[in-house]
Amino acid sequence: MNRALKYKGHTESVETSVEDNCLFGRVLHIDALVSYEGQTEAAIETAFRQAVDDFLERAGTGAASAQPPIPYQR
Repeated sequence: MNRALKYKGHTESVETSVEDNCLFGRVLHIDALVSYEGQTEAAIETAFRQAVDDFLERAGTGAASAQPPIPYQR
């Protein structure tokens, strides 16, 4: 997977676990640990979108403005 998905203003990070035979990732640039996993690229994309939706729902608004991503600077 050579691309980073974005959804509702949030970006993902995806890695491969050889030991667990799966892909796993986390939502980047937020002040919380939001992680997800899947067996395929399609599954990891679905899991990422669900993780963002769950995160925003827990934040209480269901909107991307619940906690804007922290700007990334190099």
